[in-house]
Amino acid sequence: MKSKLFTHKFFVVLCISVAALLGLSFLARATIVNNRFEQMAVDEKYSLKASADGQFSIQFQDDENGNFYATVGLFRGGYYGLDDAYIPTSYDENTKITAIEKEAFSGFDCLKKVVIPNGICEIKDDAFKDSKNITEIYIAPSVNKIAKTAFDGIDNLTIYAEKGSYAEKFAVENKINYKNYTTEPENPEAKNTDYSKIRNGAYYGEYYNYDVIYDEGKPVCVITNYNPMSSEEKLEIPAHIDGLDVISIADDAINYGGAKKTVVPDTVKFIADNAFKESYSLEDIYLTKNVSYIGKSAFKDSKDLTIHAPTDSYAHTFATENKINFKATDD
Repeated sequence: MKSKLFTHKFFVVLCISVAALLGLSFLARATIVNNRFEQMAVDEKYSLKASADGQFSIQFQDDENGNFYATVGLFRGGYYGLDDAYIPTSYDENTKITAIEKEAFSGFDCLKKVVIPNGICEIKDDAFKDSKNITEIYIAPSVNKIAKTAFDGIDNLTIYAEKGSYAEKFAVENKINYKNYTTEPENPEAKNTDYSKIRNGAYYGEYYNYDVIYDEGKPVCVITNYNPMSSEEKLEIPAHIDGLDVISIADDAINYGGAKKTVVPDTVKFIADNAFKESYSLEDIYLTKNVSYIGKSAFKDSKDLTIHAPTDSYAHTFATENKINFKATDD
């Protein structure tokens, strides 16, 4: 009798123990899953994201008091060959942008003009280092900290600052040309921005990948990659994709060795560094007077190239300076 009672009690205790272990295992797994979801949420919260105009990568972090804020981490427009930059002051209505990160604009030869509006407080080390063609940068009075190396390697820079501002003092102390201004330059990208507009896509009819950005306040298109499905020897860059003007051929976009002749439409203004990388067979490229920037290494692999463009155009000057054959297309 006692043996049966002992066996019964042992069985009950065993069942309770197994149930407890299973419960703990479930709780542990649930905790792991919850932790993973929490980590994914954290990763998403702090991951790099594109600005509303598509021209910048935005970083996110917390300050020493736990306040969430954003900074400009990279000028994506530099890889598109864009020549001006209007710094955004917010990522969304709840997240302000307060600083420009280290090397965010470093080494972009295409860049000529930068506007840093009210709301930005800090410009970090080497932020614009070696972007040697910047000639004017507007710095709002909200900026109260500029790293000494922020503008290293820029020889012809003029800082536009309000009288008595920190930026004016910085220019004087570092012997940088400066001028006073009273009206902040308007940021066209801040107006009429359609936040629902797609940021990238593919145009399969011609096998192009592209990004949609905002330039001068309207959505435009940048070709980021060309994937030919045939061995066509003539390549015609489209003037429009999905109804948007194609204004730029991005860094490393047309790395296609088959084309001997390429025609660039009059909508294109910028041709970035390495845009035609590995275009070994390219012999003739037709450019219009509207092209205002060509990266120095845009055609570095096209050894027998002739640039066809109007006399005295930017493309003409580029060909002359880089010892590339040139033929005028004037009527």
